[in-house]
Amino acid sequence: MVRICFIDGRILAMITAVVFFVSSCTITHIQGEKEEPVNLSLDGTWARDSRDENENDDIEIIISGSTGKFLKINSGNWKAARDVGLVKTEDVKIKNITYVSPLYWRCSDLYVDYDANTGIASRIDWEDNCDLVMSEDGKVFSITYTQVAKFSYTFRRID
Repeated sequence: MVRICFIDGRILAMITAVVFFVSSCTITHIQGEKEEPVNLSLDGTWARDSRDENENDDIEIIISGSTGKFLKINSGNWKAARDVGLVKTEDVKIKNITYVSPLYWRCSDLYVDYDANTGIASRIDWEDNCDLVMSEDGKVFSITYTQVAKFSYTFRRID
């Protein structure tokens, strides 16, 4: 178990024990006299906003343990991939999620290649060794690609 306490955004204390595997930790925000526990588990339902302001969430995923699966595929590249049969709901989007330190994991993330002129998806593949970083409040995480290209996108908690 890892416990971190913040007062006004600064780390007050970090208490650790010998840890072989940590799937979550607890962070407590202290605002004056009030302690507010924060959910820092990745387990749950997450949405990525569409890049098109006229559309709703691009995709929704559900993470359980070391895997995240598609719940909804609404627009963008993933809709193009779904339309040609490359991906469907319940397929794995994020795998091999491994805890590194509080607010930081490593993972493999599925990506789609498509023709920007036609909007037709051509293939899907895995980007390994992605950085997954969660916000202090546990409401948002970002995945950053480190090999294929420097690319990042963000999910927000919806459950």
